[in-house]
Amino acid sequence: MEILIAVVTMALIGLVGYAIYTDPPSSGCLSVDAARARDEKLQRQAMRKPAVVPDPAAPEKPEALTDVVPTEASPERPAQSPLLRNPLTGETAPVPNNYRFAKRWIKQAMVEEGLLDKVYGNTDLVEPNTAKVKAALMQFKDLPKYRA
Repeated sequence: MEILIAVVTMALIGLVGYAIYTDPPSSGCLSVDAARARDEKLQRQAMRKPAVVPDPAAPEKPEALTDVVPTEASPERPAQSPLLRNPLTGETAPVPNNYRFAKRWIKQAMVEEGLLDKVYGNTDLVEPNTAKVKAALMQFKDLPKYRA
């Protein structure tokens, strides 16, 4: 019985050694295969998307609608950067659409500029305060001192 176990063990060790020396070396990751699969998937998706061909029977856009959309910045309001810059630290942050998502330094700068009387917490943002905060945020976006 011991001889049988020794023979099976030697055969398994030999099989593992044979597999190691005959297979090509691998980098250990599937990045080449994953990249090839991703490229094939993108090609298949590109083949499925139909080409957009303008319909000659479709009506054209009315000229009144093209005049409504401004193509350049209006003269009374200059074009603005989508970033705000803290003049003290140089930190930049995107222009917040909502007071809740504004950075702390933006809230403090609004108080320092006199746009708000205090830094409001989320629980303080009830109906009378929300109108003040929205108006102050719109004014703060226009201050040239904080534009990036």
